[in-house]
Amino acid sequence: MCAILLFIEAYQVSKFLPYKPFLALGAITVVGGLTWKSVNAPPSAPTPPAVVINPARASNEHLAIANTLPLRGFVVGTLLDKSGSLGHDHNATPTIEHLAPLIDLLVQRGGVKAVGSICGDQAMQALLRVRIDEPPILDPERLKNPTPPPPVPEGLNAFDTLEAEKHRAPLIAAYEEAIAEDNAVIAEVDAERAAHQQEATAEAESFLETAQPLLEAPATCETSNVNEAMTRTLTLLNENPASWRQPPARFLLVVSDGLETTGHSPVSVDEDITVLVVGPQTENSVFQKIAHERFESIEAAIAYIIAVAEEN
Repeated sequence: MCAILLFIEAYQVSKFLPYKPFLALGAITVVGGLTWKSVNAPPSAPTPPAVVINPARASNEHLAIANTLPLRGFVVGTLLDKSGSLGHDHNATPTIEHLAPLIDLLVQRGGVKAVGSICGDQAMQALLRVRIDEPPILDPERLKNPTPPPPVPEGLNAFDTLEAEKHRAPLIAAYEEAIAEDNAVIAEVDAERAAHQQEATAEAESFLETAQPLLEAPATCETSNVNEAMTRTLTLLNENPASWRQPPARFLLVVSDGLETTGHSPVSVDEDITVLVVGPQTENSVFQKIAHERFESIEAAIAYIIAVAEEN
């Protein structure tokens, strides 16, 4: 009977207080699909500790974002042989549709796409090129990633529960404030990425329009100065990578039979530049002394570049 009266008295007192005993708090969900730990996780200690705000203790969700965003960009220099020897080879004639998947990946990762011609004096003309900066990334150091305070221990009487709730209330407020600040950072980066996507897409579309006349130009040149054209394109591929977050992957795509008719000296290519050749293999091809991957069609070569770029 005494125990019942004591419980009733405690309940009557609690009705007039701002914090009710045994108050249950639900889970907190972060905007953008990231779900944080439940506030009702099992207690780690009888006395609730202070909220830990430590960037080094990033949640798995935020670590996943941080690890997937800083993707490595790539640079592709493409040379199109416009000499008559390739005029009949339709598999070696790139179109806007062929380049579209490559450009889409460039928008996602950042990098450079350039196109030049193997055709007499045109071989040393400036390449048509577009640079897409790497997309903004979420820096995990900007996130507080707070640890939620543990719940009130079970088994306490009404008065001890009330005191524990009073102690826990400011910890909950600090936790929710830190969550809100992290949400604001995530939203800011999301907005920056959306703006980058829109700008990069516009730049890529403009590049394709500029490159279309060169792609569609007939293969009627009388000379094939492959080495001279490659020298120009290798200058692009060997540019200092300091302006990138990490050195981009490099590809030299040459649509040619490799016949050099102007007597220019052979070129040397760095080992970490992937050379891809589309076109028939000839006995006197300049590529006999250059390590390369050979493809029968432009579609296969571009699919290879995309596969390798996505692995990095």
